[in-house]
Amino acid sequence: MQKNMQTSKPFILFFSPVRHARAVSEELREVAKVELVTSTNRQEFFKDVQDKYKDIRAIYRTSASGAVSLPGWIYDQIDVGHDPEGKVLGILGMGRIGHALKARCDPFGIMAQYHNHSKLSLEQAAGAKYVSFEELISESDIISIHVPLNTETRHLVGDQEINKTNDGVIIVNTARAAVVDENALAEALGSGKVASVGLDVYEHEPLINDRLLKNERALLVPHLGTHTVETLIKMEKCAMENARRAVPSYVSTKPNLDPHHRKSPLQSHIALYDIVHTPGIATDLNHIDTKATVSGYLPSNDGLAKALSGADIIVVTAGIARKPGMTRDDLFNTNASIIRDIFTQVEKTCPEVISCIVPNPVNSTVPVGAETLRAAGVFDPTRLFSVTTLDIVRASTFAAHVLGGDADSMSIRVPVIDGHSGATILPLYSQAQPPIDLGAELPNFINRVQFGGDEIVKSKQGVGSATTCMAYAGFRFVKALLTARSGTPVVEEAYVYLPGISGGKEISTELEVDFFSVKVELGQRGAEGLLPIGNLSDGEKILLGKAVEELRVVRS
Repeated sequence: MQKNMQTSKPFILFFSPVRHARAVSEELREVAKVELVTSTNRQEFFKDVQDKYKDIRAIYRTSASGAVSLPGWIYDQIDVGHDPEGKVLGILGMGRIGHALKARCDPFGIMAQYHNHSKLSLEQAAGAKYVSFEELISESDIISIHVPLNTETRHLVGDQEINKTNDGVIIVNTARAAVVDENALAEALGSGKVASVGLDVYEHEPLINDRLLKNERALLVPHLGTHTVETLIKMEKCAMENARRAVPSYVSTKPNLDPHHRKSPLQSHIALYDIVHTPGIATDLNHIDTKATVSGYLPSNDGLAKALSGADIIVVTAGIARKPGMTRDDLFNTNASIIRDIFTQVEKTCPEVISCIVPNPVNSTVPVGAETLRAAGVFDPTRLFSVTTLDIVRASTFAAHVLGGDADSMSIRVPVIDGHSGATILPLYSQAQPPIDLGAELPNFINRVQFGGDEIVKSKQGVGSATTCMAYAGFRFVKALLTARSGTPVVEEAYVYLPGISGGKEISTELEVDFFSVKVELGQRGAEGLLPIGNLSDGEKILLGKAVEELRVVRS
């Protein structure tokens, strides 16, 4: 009897075959008799338990057993996924959306790593690990893409990169479609190299790759990132606030930059510095009912260092103003030395600050600021801008004047590129939105934008230059920076060092200039990338050639 007990294997009843842990199943079969249930319904199963299954020692059951033993639902139609715990998430582009994604994945035990154009501090990265682009591609179980589309990122993830990924990788692209080679992605998905994809952007919209449409492992949805009640409310509020700003009575007309800034809810403190009057101006501004506080400093007692201490953004407006007969170049000797002295203190007190330079000649003062920071080893091209916004403001305003009627300059967008003095200012009316046909008057409008400062100096009869409109333009650019820092990307033109910003090397190589005014994608840390100049009219190409020649002279 004892011998029979030792040779007879215990009976284990399986309700369904083992689909995944097959190795363990085979080990179990070595020590036990395993049979699959043959009963097809509850009544039949109860009968079999009393007969052919009466010697069972254990039952292996799954959700599928409910179809036989319970009067309930069955789950055969539900696909089996993977547990996210312990998986490696690769975030390509650790901006606002990348941070939000990591925060949502943390509770699931997902390990996050990221690649950016620059490494973030551990605090800024929220604990995510910085890796190279190659490491992110080859070591991630899930790759989520959040980078802008430009010449450098087009097909950033292509056939070669996909071949380097882990087998069974998941790829999610909710950024811009052409960052990923869609054909290569469809091929890899079909072969099984890529386990699944999630897309809400498509390279040839409105057409969608047929191979993706037919693959059940491709989750394809519309671009619905803003499609919630709360987000739509925020968008409507923002649009109405912009509309409100179009009402003339809403915007102060005082020729002072700071009241505009103090009305912005995006900042908490403003520090003023000048050689005279700033303490009194600060007191005056502190009587305005906003949350921002203002302090004023003079040169004595290290006033400049105190004003710069802890700053996130600085706006340099110091310098002599233009007088009748003066060109921007006439201002260089004085204003360049002012820029040099200020940035000598910047590199000591707040080297990572975002800096905005206003004093003319901008084509020369910005390189002075850059070289001062470079000499100290702290130059970051993504954080140094010249405020050329007044050129954009003038270009749209002058167009609205000639259109007359209900034309609203705030609804007209005219890109302005190149430099910020005379003929180096190039308004691109061919790219205006909405489209504008100025006909034979076009050369006059371009000239007026280029030499608008002369018009104001002459009108003021030599006792002043562009102040009120420059204050507004400065406020608009700084507001764009603050908005971007709060997490909402903004595009504004600015005069920047091209080779040091994503998308700028191509422009610099083509035009043979280092500094140039172009559309800048602003993010939380400064310039995230530069947009291509786009198509130009024949006349604009001629003007660009002349303007670039002048900029090259400045560079040399």
